[in-house]
Amino acid sequence: MFKTIENKQELIEQLKNNLGKEIVIHYVCSNCGDEQVTNANTVEEETVNKLVAGENQIIIGLPCTTCNTSTVLLEVEEISGIETI
Repeated sequence: MFKTIENKQELIEQLKNNLGKEIVIHYVCSNCGDEQVTNANTVEEETVNKLVAGENQIIIGLPCTTCNTSTVLLEVEEISGIETI
């Protein structure tokens, strides 16, 4: 199921609801603006705790499939939604 993410609080809520489950993050490439998706990853409590503590980035380390720019740190503002698997 796909859930649109409007802000950091919604992201934290969705990640908390999916702890231990696999998700795919939909995001916009900061270089070319194309929508991208991450590989399936299990939501870890550490990621949620870092966001709650004030961090605004998630580590993904993936190249854009359109422009090949590498996104290492994904800014919360670049996330458009999450999809549960």
